[in-house]
Amino acid sequence: MVTIFSPSFADADNTNAQNLTVKAIVPRFDPNRFHVSLVCVGEPDAGVGARPNTNLIPYHKHGNTPILLAYLLKNPPDVYFFPREGPLDTIFLELQRRGGFRRSRIVTYIVSGGILTTPQPYTRKRAVLQAHRLFGNNQRMIGEIEQRFGRTPHGTIYDGVDERWFYPAENRVFQTLESGKLRVLYAGSFRDYKRVDVFVRQAGQWPQVEFRIAGGGLRDEEPKLRALVAELHCRNVKFLGHLSPGDLGNEMRQADVFLFPSETEGNPQVVAQAAACGMPCLSMGNYQPDYVVDGKTALLAQSHQQIPELLARLFHQPDLRRSLSEATAEFARQFSWDSVARQWEQVFDEVVAEAPRG
Repeated sequence: MVTIFSPSFADADNTNAQNLTVKAIVPRFDPNRFHVSLVCVGEPDAGVGARPNTNLIPYHKHGNTPILLAYLLKNPPDVYFFPREGPLDTIFLELQRRGGFRRSRIVTYIVSGGILTTPQPYTRKRAVLQAHRLFGNNQRMIGEIEQRFGRTPHGTIYDGVDERWFYPAENRVFQTLESGKLRVLYAGSFRDYKRVDVFVRQAGQWPQVEFRIAGGGLRDEEPKLRALVAELHCRNVKFLGHLSPGDLGNEMRQADVFLFPSETEGNPQVVAQAAACGMPCLSMGNYQPDYVVDGKTALLAQSHQQIPELLARLFHQPDLRRSLSEATAEFARQFSWDSVARQWEQVFDEVVAEAPRG
């Protein structure tokens, strides 16, 4: 039995990209071969909660680092998977660097962008350099990791798409702008680099189109967006809040365009989900998402200034939306969580087999 610990949250309502990945693959791991420990604040994801050989460690408001460290010291894992950049990860990596946890294998997975453009935390650097297996989630990320940290990753493992929730509409209608029924969707967090303000400003330019926002923010993030909506006198913007995967899939099948103006990403899962639903996507090209192909399955803007032009093309050309929709749904079929989980199982088997004995 391979024992895996990941400092990832199993909570059903947690939409952080790392946690979404872990919640998708853990239920697919063979419970007869892999024991998995995660942290959890409240109600766990149904798939994770129902999986045998899964330990959910309660996460509290305070004092989590000593509690989790004590757990790891008592139960040294075969694999420390997907390190974050918190105090627990810092301590674990430092202890192993000094000879502790010698049999534990570190498997690092880099999924967030900005490696070359933003300062990298010390703990991320240690997680990259000390990893026994190192992966990125798209081809561009591999090159950036090598350039920034001087280490070549072992390969690319893509995030997948859950086909239970994200699949094309049976009879998608490609309406004209004149119909007055076009709908644009954004899904994700409201952090500044996501540039949801760009989405809202486009709503101000197209009052006859419905703009819907799925997701949420912290502290003042949502109030700031709502203030911008009021400032622009947008009556065509609707905040949907956090949606379950099933509800998000339904929204995607009912919308005409997926507009994702985020300027810093790895390989965003939400773009893959939209593609799997057959949504024509308008995203940014600077982070080179592998889930779409510019001009064939999506339109990629090279700057935010280009978004109005490309969005107008999508609104005025229903045939373009149709061709993108058909191509993107077909292209997205290659990204399956079942196959992704099998890749991770193979990684864990290989890296544990190399661990020192005794």
